[in-house]
Amino acid sequence: MKYIVIIVLMIFLKVGHVFGQKLLQPSIDKISNARMGKLYADYLAADVWVKTGNTDPSSKKMMEAAFEKLDIDHALLSKTIKNPVKYFDTYFNLRKLVKGEEICTSSAINKASYLLYNVKNTALKKTYFNKVLKAGLGKEGLSDELKSLFEDAELTIKDEAFIADTRILLERYKLIERGAISPQFSLTTSKGEILTPASFKGKVLVMQVLFSNKSADSILAQKKAFEKVADSFADKDSILFVRIDMGKNIKLGNTAVEAFTSPHVLQLSPLNKNEFTNQFMLMNLTRHMIISDQKIMYSHLPDIASIGVFVNVAKMTTEINKNDE
Repeated sequence: MKYIVIIVLMIFLKVGHVFGQKLLQPSIDKISNARMGKLYADYLAADVWVKTGNTDPSSKKMMEAAFEKLDIDHALLSKTIKNPVKYFDTYFNLRKLVKGEEICTSSAINKASYLLYNVKNTALKKTYFNKVLKAGLGKEGLSDELKSLFEDAELTIKDEAFIADTRILLERYKLIERGAISPQFSLTTSKGEILTPASFKGKVLVMQVLFSNKSADSILAQKKAFEKVADSFADKDSILFVRIDMGKNIKLGNTAVEAFTSPHVLQLSPLNKNEFTNQFMLMNLTRHMIISDQKIMYSHLPDIASIGVFVNVAKMTTEINKNDE
């Protein structure tokens, strides 16, 4: 009899729980939807202030109020905002307008580090970390700042598989750091010739790698800036400027593609684009590199304006090495 009473009681509690859930679920959903609606409305209001950038005294208090409503650790953030990265960017941009310059808003890496320690949602941490990491690797390579950011990720992201995969990615980047042996790439000319690092023996090879995901004006500006640098070294036979456009293939026999504004830039194409992309860890961003004696001198030159300085350094280093042999 005792056991029957217990069983009946358990069934009663189970039925009551299910019935209670069905009864309360509409109210729970209603509250949740209301919270999501407010979260999204606050985000849109904050984004308007960021876009206007109005910091005059009459607007300052309203801007501060808009900032205070943002919550980067909101439990419903991933469900409400289609692209949480934009929410975080809005948060940091508005924070900078309200509070001025701070360490956490001074760079993309510092923003990512701040989020790693102030957001509980692991998926959101990984999303923003990946965005900053890949952009940083594409622009400057494996810098000390990115290594430090990864150390923060190891401490705060509780996903062993993700951390292991990221560690492998960073280890691969060490293969193209300064001083490393150049990947054995293969490039083709308009005549069908195949060139490898050995083909440029005794030369300082300056490479511009372009992607077609940029605007036409942006690509044209980058081409002209590169050609201007190439023109300034026109009398140096030991220096070769090469452009590789990942969005185009050179047609055999079409020598016209090599006739740019400057005759001092040679247009080449990878024999295998996927292989070339993996060899140099390209991330759909313009890359400028210098290779000499089959070694990487610079894998991520900071900007076109300073290329000339690095070319001269590479040239002197190459000449010194030759004299030492």
